[in-house]
Amino acid sequence: MVNALWFLLLSWAALRARELPRILNYLGVAIGVAGILSVVLASLGLMVVYGLGLIIWLVWLGIVMLRRIPVSAV
Repeated sequence: MVNALWFLLLSWAALRARELPRILNYLGVAIGVAGILSVVLASLGLMVVYGLGLIIWLVWLGIVMLRRIPVSAV
């Protein structure tokens, strides 16, 4: 549950800062909510959504971070 809360808050902060693509942030918020609900309401079966969504989100985040041009320290 702490992990899901972390992804929810991280995506929300990135959404407000406009540092990452908006769709990626909305996906992170949805995954965080699904993770919290999968613990609170275990009968809904949201653990699969949380697990697969988290993999997709992490891969997408890695691609976004690798494609950014680093700022050179001058």
